[in-house]
Amino acid sequence: MPRSTTDRIFKGAYDFNASKRGQRLPVKSIGEALESGSAKYFKESELWVKTKLPISVVVTDNVLPTDEFKMEKVDRRR
Repeated sequence: MPRSTTDRIFKGAYDFNASKRGQRLPVKSIGEALESGSAKYFKESELWVKTKLPISVVVTDNVLPTDEFKMEKVDRRR
């Protein structure tokens, strides 16, 4: 049964907290789990963390609306 991404993050964080290092320095939030949790625990739950820094994610339908906006040509030469 496929799990959601948040369930995979939770499982990786729980597994990290159960480890020896996680018992000394347990993670308490999702941000801490992604920053300091080892990639080994996330890979076991089929999740690959690509960056340790928080980034903005924009969800779109990948279609540019052309009728709604009127494009004006701007002369940028000076």
